[in-house]
Amino acid sequence: MALQKLFARSPRSVLVTGVANDSVRCDLYIWNDPATIPANPTLTLSKPVPSTLATTVFFNISPYVRNYITHTAFVEISSQAVVPVANYCYCTAKTYLNGTLVETTEFICFDGYGYFDEASNPSLSNVLMTPNEFYVKENDNSGSVSVFVNSLTTLEARYTQLGTGATTNVALSGVVKQVPMVHTSYISTGNTLRIFNTSGSVTLATFTFTTQCEPRYTPVECDFVNKFGMWQRLIFFKAKRNNIEVSGTDWRLMPQTPIYNTTVGYDKVMNINAKEIVRLNTGWVEENVSEAIQQLMLSEVILLDNKPVKMKTKTIEKVKKINDKMINYSMEFEFANDIINNVM
Repeated sequence: MALQKLFARSPRSVLVTGVANDSVRCDLYIWNDPATIPANPTLTLSKPVPSTLATTVFFNISPYVRNYITHTAFVEISSQAVVPVANYCYCTAKTYLNGTLVETTEFICFDGYGYFDEASNPSLSNVLMTPNEFYVKENDNSGSVSVFVNSLTTLEARYTQLGTGATTNVALSGVVKQVPMVHTSYISTGNTLRIFNTSGSVTLATFTFTTQCEPRYTPVECDFVNKFGMWQRLIFFKAKRNNIEVSGTDWRLMPQTPIYNTTVGYDKVMNINAKEIVRLNTGWVEENVSEAIQQLMLSEVILLDNKPVKMKTKTIEKVKKINDKMINYSMEFEFANDIINNVM
């Protein structure tokens, strides 16, 4: 049975149709590699068919599989590698009507989502990143592109060096693999990366990664979990500004004696701590990078130079070249911890 992709930040339902008062049950078996399907259900959902008018029962299984997916740190790669098993999970859903098995559906689950205009339960691409044109750091690792390799197809990654046109092919096999954005032979110039099905010569996605030398500023690597539930990297090349935001609790103290000490302040601030906030700039980018910026703003897991942050910017214009010839995105992030350690 072929695995169906499930993107758990959007609803994904399994359904059973019966008649009024029929008993409906859904057994969920959820696990991560290298384990195999559990002997007993991880979770059982049940309810009766509600009425003669509403005869279909729906079970949204997305919230339950999310508990088995985690993203803690992005690990750089220089060649094809297996995606960490914690970044996805498997789920087998068995539905029953009055105790009789009706259907078995097998899923591979990612912590991603579909857009509203992609309709219910979208089946997104096997290439787990939106094709685009990006600038990456010269002579450096530049993140990776993840691919769900369907066992029924033969997939390949083809790198084409910018300028010379030299090519390198990498055959993809397994379940979920990741390949570098830029091949180690082309890190000085960059390359296009084409993911395609060799059995039918069908291109699934094409990316362009152009290296950029930044002589003045120190580029910041921004790794985030994208729309497909996989790590993706953006580079903020230009000016970086750091601020701190201090907070505390105001208290009015009573004097210890009736005689006032004018050197003692009786208005005090207690529990003082602070957050560090950083403002970053992408530098000049192409118009279609707005899609990656949107996915960054919708991400629940973001790292800046491998440090966890929260998105501070809540509104941003998706700039078009017809309005602005030069496009730079300026965004604020808040580090996900207080400056003074208060973690037990």
